[in-house]
Amino acid sequence: MGRPKEPLTGICSADVVPRNVSWLWYQYIPMGELTIAEGDPGIGKGWFVYGLAAWISRGQYPVGTGKQGKVLICSSEDERETVIRPRLDILGADHSQITILSPWRAVLGDIPALGEFVRKERFIFVDIDPITSFLPPGVDPNKAEIIKPILDRLVDQARTDMFA
Repeated sequence: MGRPKEPLTGICSADVVPRNVSWLWYQYIPMGELTIAEGDPGIGKGWFVYGLAAWISRGQYPVGTGKQGKVLICSSEDERETVIRPRLDILGADHSQITILSPWRAVLGDIPALGEFVRKERFIFVDIDPITSFLPPGVDPNKAEIIKPILDRLVDQARTDMFA
């Protein structure tokens, strides 16, 4: 019946060494971690993420405090000219701080290249929407055993380069 089962193990919480969290948006979005805006179609996820991009670009948040900096938008569904730019205009974005990936590329198939671009341009926030569109060709997004290692590499890169 398959491979032998490994026994379950754990770690005593007394042995866990806490680490400080650096925040993009204090108490909402941590740096160096994966944050997912998830929900049904049409409920405003895109508006929220573009709003977040605008806030980051200006360093002005609706609640609390956060970092000001550069944003990379990777979108395969929203057109630059008819959706992304007009929404960013409405939301008051500082366009000098926002880059839209062009041309489209399966950035999750080459995470080191993404990291190099992030470092070179000094992005502090990377929006990948939808994440399944940026997987390497032929990758089945429904197979957790394939997706998890890709997302783990993305988180490792985010931690290395301190972007959210």
